[in-house]
Amino acid sequence: MKALLARPWLVAGLLFLVTAALFWPATGFAFLGYDDDLYVTANPLVRDGLSLEGVRAAFTSAHAANWHPLTWLSHQLDVSLGGLDPRVHHRTSVLLHALNAALVFLALRALTGWSGASALLALLFTVHPLRVESVAWVSERKDVLAGTCAAAVLWSHATWVRTRRTAAYVLSLVFLVLGLLAKPMLVSLPLVLGVLDLWPLARRDLGRALVEKLPHATLALGLCVVTLLVQERGGALVALADVDAGLRAEVALRATAQYLLRSLWPVRLAPFHPHPALEESVHLVPLGLAALLVGACLAAALRLRRRAPALLAGLALFLVMLVPVLGLVPIGLAAWAERYTYLASLGLGLALVGGARALLPERLLAPAGAALGVALVALALVTARTLPHWRDDRTLFAHAVRVEPSSVAHVQLANALEQAGEREAALRELDAALARRPELAGARVNRARLLLALARPDEAREELRTAAGTPAVDEATLSLIAWVLATNSGAGDPALARTLALELVRRAPGQLAHRETLAAAEARLGNTDEAVRLQQELLPRLPPAARAAAEERLTLYRAGKPFLQAP
Repeated sequence: MKALLARPWLVAGLLFLVTAALFWPATGFAFLGYDDDLYVTANPLVRDGLSLEGVRAAFTSAHAANWHPLTWLSHQLDVSLGGLDPRVHHRTSVLLHALNAALVFLALRALTGWSGASALLALLFTVHPLRVESVAWVSERKDVLAGTCAAAVLWSHATWVRTRRTAAYVLSLVFLVLGLLAKPMLVSLPLVLGVLDLWPLARRDLGRALVEKLPHATLALGLCVVTLLVQERGGALVALADVDAGLRAEVALRATAQYLLRSLWPVRLAPFHPHPALEESVHLVPLGLAALLVGACLAAALRLRRRAPALLAGLALFLVMLVPVLGLVPIGLAAWAERYTYLASLGLGLALVGGARALLPERLLAPAGAALGVALVALALVTARTLPHWRDDRTLFAHAVRVEPSSVAHVQLANALEQAGEREAALRELDAALARRPELAGARVNRARLLLALARPDEAREELRTAAGTPAVDEATLSLIAWVLATNSGAGDPALARTLALELVRRAPGQLAHRETLAAAEARLGNTDEAVRLQQELLPRLPPAARAAAEERLTLYRAGKPFLQAP
């Protein structure tokens, strides 16, 4: 064993192979309807593959309310290599995660000087079930890609501190920029480097160390501002923007405890864990228990900071890496997510192993290492059992509604059931989603569509009316509701459609679709002249691909007939 550990590149290669073998089944999984369309299969930034225009668009687009150009470029490269074959995209994610296992080992070895312990820590990072979401979900390519860059930053920083090679310092800056271009969550990485300077690097020149981090901090803050502006423009900061600061702090504390507990006991893993401001989260840690757990960990680390500085440093790393995603700045609809532990877990691993090395008698270190080895095998087995849940939408969300019921899980399962032709079962899932969040206008529109397919137009009409009156219904959903009410022969309500279309035109006068809906509603109400006028006005402004269908509708209106679609 000592001979093997003396050859770090061989250990890194073995870690790569073990990780790739464990996660390789994911290469046979499908794309998910849950964001994979937004990120890859229906993403105009990605579908044409890698090109000069694609590179320009990746750096200038705010698609999906995100700005992570390196992630878009990696998806473009996959399309260039294998089109929209999901196996190619999954293979890239698995191989990146395997590469990260090797890089984490090399970085930890450079930071700590440990060989065997760094190998165990790298395995703990790579085989843990909390990694499954980041690896098996194509939309989370940004996790594994940012992980590669972050591990390279840690390795470069350790090399710089120990050797003072300028190239290593420059590389730490380069990989930080690349990491931020892959996932802005790495904004806290300069603070991570500061913690590592205290332990395990034990730097005495702290003033110089601080000055060295100024370029890192400047780059991180600058790219963070760009990301927040993009997310605000894209609406990612809107959903929970009204949540008061007290509740945000409470959820942040409860989420931190959740990460600690799930790292130790990874059960009831699911793709979405709802924020309590939106709906009940059945498994979020109670506030009192969360305060006790996090407080006890901090107190123990502070008390033992001299005997076991790894405890405080590791816990600090864990918390610092989580701060951007704890909901203090509300982004998205989740209270917590397993993917957010991808890098933060390294801090817990360092606290565990470093604390054991400092606190346990030497005679117990070998048994403790053996116990950790057994735990690693158990964790790998849980990962192997968890991975198949991500095979396809139906499998994933059928599991999700069992372990973490949420409106998102029910809606996604309904979509999968509808695609399989099981409309009645899909209706039941939508009913369950609406029971949790009645304000979900999109779910009501989906329910109306199913009711129309089941020849129940009266129920569909009422569902659309309810959806139209939902508070804060978004413009796209309202536009769809108005169009169906204006044009559907079975579930129509042209008077309401006209009212909605007028409101939509007032909100967004440049949207031609709203004017087309208004024309359809006027025609159905018998206001032929107005319908013809509206349709004639918008015809020259339509793109060529849409003009033929619009001209057919104009012909109908001139003949005094409405445009109707079958129920």
